[in-house]
Amino acid sequence: MIKPTLPQNTVVRIISGFVTQFLLFRNDAEYITTSTTIHESKESLDSFAVLARYHLVINQIHSPHPRNFQIYAETRHARGSIYPTKTIGQEIMKIQIIQFALPLLLAATTLNVMAADYSTQSLLAAKSTNSSTGNTSASIYPETSVDMQLIKISEHTYYVQGMAGIATDNEGFISNAGVVITEEGVVLFDALGTPSLARLLAQKIWEITDKPVIKVIVSHYHADHFYGLQVFKDMGAEIIAPEGVEKYLQSDVALNRLHERRNSLKPWVNAATRIVNPDKTITGQSELILGGITFRLSALGQNHSHGDLVMQVSPDNVLFVGDLVFEQRIPFVVTGNSKRWLETLTDMNLDHVNVIVPGHGAASFSPVAALSATKDYLDYIRTTMQKAVDDMIPFDEAYKVDWKKYQNLPAFEQANRRNAYSVYLSLESDSMDGN
Repeated sequence: MIKPTLPQNTVVRIISGFVTQFLLFRNDAEYITTSTTIHESKESLDSFAVLARYHLVINQIHSPHPRNFQIYAETRHARGSIYPTKTIGQEIMKIQIIQFALPLLLAATTLNVMAADYSTQSLLAAKSTNSSTGNTSASIYPETSVDMQLIKISEHTYYVQGMAGIATDNEGFISNAGVVITEEGVVLFDALGTPSLARLLAQKIWEITDKPVIKVIVSHYHADHFYGLQVFKDMGAEIIAPEGVEKYLQSDVALNRLHERRNSLKPWVNAATRIVNPDKTITGQSELILGGITFRLSALGQNHSHGDLVMQVSPDNVLFVGDLVFEQRIPFVVTGNSKRWLETLTDMNLDHVNVIVPGHGAASFSPVAALSATKDYLDYIRTTMQKAVDDMIPFDEAYKVDWKKYQNLPAFEQANRRNAYSVYLSLESDSMDGN
């Protein structure tokens, strides 16, 4: 399939806009009729360059498929009239060209070219997959070669499992995402670590349902769990996250991490990758009922990250816990509160829970056992570092404890020493504060 692209150089876009305006003025054009079947011809995308001076508004109608997107190319007459176009992929786009004074056309061109380019990219980002073949035509989401499979764990609930490893392994596919299909639409839990992975996840979802993705529940704002959000946001999904994520979003860490991933996960994280803020943040307990499925959301404050959230799905009795649980991988503790995290796992209510889906690793049909591995690690690291702090042992000496139980797990070399040092410093601070 051809993967057409629009001009990327701003100067070229501006000049092409001036030329377009001039030709329209010269030729007294009343109508432009353009075939706009996005997935069938290069000309269809090139037509967006011709429409550069119009505001493009993308609306998802009923489903995430391209044929159900509408673009309204708006032109304003002196009296303020608006002329909408027809649905892309079904009709011929007819746009009435209203002549303005040439100076006004030229003055407006720069801003409108940029607006059209942004909206075009949003359209491509939101949906450029052929509904029958699944082929991608969005160059801003380079194809990923990872093996991703939807794993069914209950009547309505699925998940995809990333490979155990560090954040840049396996083209970024090292975390899990949950999928719950209801009569009203699809609810996701997390969005994976690159837009390309999120796009692949969307394709997997479309293989089993034509329901739109209507909500994405984010367990926490770490890059390997939320960089795919823009794909679903551009489809019209509501993004819900726990209170506390604003600390991350307002910090330098957020932008620094994005810059780092544009290099370490290039091309799957690139210049088109953006940080998506949540539409809604929640505190404490919250409940959603969609299509007969109940989603119980619990925002737990700072545990693994600045703000963590778990989601229980009923009647499926599935609990998504995000990175509160790591299966067969060393947890990442540095940005969290290990004391509160351990307390949360100890006090977690597992009534009516048959399956736990962790943020990393395989789902477990033994909920108690699923919690124990992460609990044991946190308890061990806190106990050994607490003894060192109490005995005023320097960290380098304190770290020489027995790590045999964990040293062969993925991410041990990259994360364990940092985890231990972070816990050591927090315990040392608590000791100096008299806690």
